[in-house]
Amino acid sequence: MAAMVPFMLAGTALSTIGTLQQGKAQQQAAEFEAKQMEANAKSVEASGQHAAIARRRETDILLSRAQATAGATGFGAVDPDVLKIIGGITEEGERAFQGEIFESKTQAGQMRAQAGATRYEGAQIRRGSQIGAAATALSGAADAGAMAYFGQSQGFNPNDIFRPGGRSSGF
Repeated sequence: MAAMVPFMLAGTALSTIGTLQQGKAQQQAAEFEAKQMEANAKSVEASGQHAAIARRRETDILLSRAQATAGATGFGAVDPDVLKIIGGITEEGERAFQGEIFESKTQAGQMRAQAGATRYEGAQIRRGSQIGAAATALSGAADAGAMAYFGQSQGFNPNDIFRPGGRSSGF
């Protein structure tokens, strides 16, 4: 039985390394996903800026048409009704422009927040794998020690503590 101890320790080491590698791989995957979310956020912002510029261009075209129509009908450029119409077009155009910017920044902010959450999740997974690896290493070392000492694997079970005749009950 004592000849099995090195194999048990080697198996424990491999299991520990595998657990650590799995956690690292999951954290790397989360980091990759977060970077994609951030790239998407930049794209959404750029798209929103282009849409806002298009809204502003539409407003400028409407203003130009309104002035041309006012001039063609005999109203002057400073006529109170013409100024009121132009003011309304300008206000609505600016509202549309700012709305596009706000919407794109809001979406981008949500994507960046999700990227942060994904990074945090990846870090927690990796931390969990480190704890799991440590538990595997300790459990394997305990089993190997029990095999070397007692000639068989004892396998630690926390419930043994409370059972009569259990490992540490002393009954």
